[in-house]
Amino acid sequence: MLLTLEVPTISEFNFIDEINIFFTKKCLELILAIQTNFPIIIQDQTKIKELHSMRKTVKKLRYLLEFLPEYSISQIMEDLKQLQDLLGDIHDNDITILFFQKKIDKFNSLKPLILLEKQSRDAKFKKLVEHNSLLSTNG
Repeated sequence: MLLTLEVPTISEFNFIDEINIFFTKKCLELILAIQTNFPIIIQDQTKIKELHSMRKTVKKLRYLLEFLPEYSISQIMEDLKQLQDLLGDIHDNDITILFFQKKIDKFNSLKPLILLEKQSRDAKFKKLVEHNSLLSTNG
């Protein structure tokens, strides 16, 4: 039974068109996710999981766009890289704060470090909000 199946040839199945459709659909899906969720996330600093999810979405879009010729998207790639780095730095602060808070009962000396991490996170979050206003004026 299996031997009777015919395998489509390249001319019957336009592989390049399928890749273009997938690429475009995936890029638009990721852009829509960023455009929809980013304004919500920057309204509430406590959305730690959502911020990390946004970082992963930006990373996926950036990696997808690396398939395009560099000259056509160099500024977009730089903006996405900066956004991804900023979201990653905030996530690092969140993980550090959470770790220190779990250890505070044993090590009371962690209180100043937690405060410093929170201040660092707040400063980075402020940059994230500024980055959003830059993105919305450029886009």
